[in-house]
Amino acid sequence: MRTLYWIVILGISIPVTLFGVFVLIIAINVIQINEDSDKWMVELEPHLNLSKGNLLYQMRNEDMGQLQIYKIQYVKDFFKNIPLNFNVTFLDDPSLDRRYIFFIDKNSDYSDDEIKEMLIGVDGIKNAKLFFDWIKVTGGP
Repeated sequence: MRTLYWIVILGISIPVTLFGVFVLIIAINVIQINEDSDKWMVELEPHLNLSKGNLLYQMRNEDMGQLQIYKIQYVKDFFKNIPLNFNVTFLDDPSLDRRYIFFIDKNSDYSDDEIKEMLIGVDGIKNAKLFFDWIKVTGGP
């Protein structure tokens, strides 16, 4: 009977432990991406309507040198993570259509101007700026 208890305990604890390790690895990767990246907002041309997966695939096929793009997120999805007590307004066009956030490695050897030129040089990208240069945040705690 004791052996059965040990088998049940091991049968439950091993999968739970593995699941916890996988969740921890994913959480560490997400935190690392957010800490090691600058957020650039990119506006696509009006005729271009790509999903974030298609846009990431296109960017990886472009000649971007050593510039590392960690992930691409649609702006509306990005704003879902901002606390409700912040008021975010855009300094130019308030439309969120065709705008994406690029998480780009901040430790690259490129200056902000060089990164902007690389992004605007991609066919279909109308404008690119550091995210916090494009918005005005008011309110907060």
